[in-house]
Amino acid sequence: MDTFDENDNFISRYRLEFNYTTYLFNDFEEIKFIQNVKKVILCRTKDIDKSENDKNTIILWNTSDVSYFGNTIVYLSAFPKYDNVNAEICNDNDESITCPDLIILGTTQFASRYNKDETLNLNKYYLKYYKETGKTIQSRLFKYTFYDYLINNNWLAFPISIDFRMFRYNETTFRNWFELSKTWTWEKVFEYAKIITNCTGKPGLRFVGSRNADLKMFTSVCHSLGIPFIVDDNYLEIKKMWIKK
Repeated sequence: MDTFDENDNFISRYRLEFNYTTYLFNDFEEIKFIQNVKKVILCRTKDIDKSENDKNTIILWNTSDVSYFGNTIVYLSAFPKYDNVNAEICNDNDESITCPDLIILGTTQFASRYNKDETLNLNKYYLKYYKETGKTIQSRLFKYTFYDYLINNNWLAFPISIDFRMFRYNETTFRNWFELSKTWTWEKVFEYAKIITNCTGKPGLRFVGSRNADLKMFTSVCHSLGIPFIVDDNYLEIKKMWIKK
């Protein structure tokens, strides 16, 4: 594996061994602390010194922070190339713009890429997986993220990793009412949130935090409820973000 900095200058070369049991490199702990790596070229040892024209490559973007290579190394079996999550891709009129075969995105980016016509319909690959394994990818998705991957009946991506956000509530508000664990649903959450708002004039449900992960949870909940974020403005003939206060 050859590593390069943000100016595409060569940094160092590593010889890695891939573990087909763990699906990680045996060198994971050693190389995850490498810093300031923008791009890696990864291939078999006997091919590393070949010219670019003699290599069969797959370009994969990983939008993790370059300051910590540990965010990238888990994807290295797919030959990644780092770039910005919002960067333009696949412009037939500009050969300098990269056209990746695969790109690693957060689910909040799917709708934007879809509306820019930068995605492919992956339905046939979902079906192929089912035929080969007898299991559906859909059944393995967390239900509140199901529609993050599905837009207008188009499966846009395959999940690689998922994170969770804790739901917190004020125990004193509900004390002595009932056993929440037996009846708690999102429908009840919104019902009680509305009651709290009507009684206090303050938000009954709030997504708190200073990082984009909290917005991701918000959009996941909205997607699961069928609330769109990108809508057509027929008057202006544009697509725009839409959030009702």
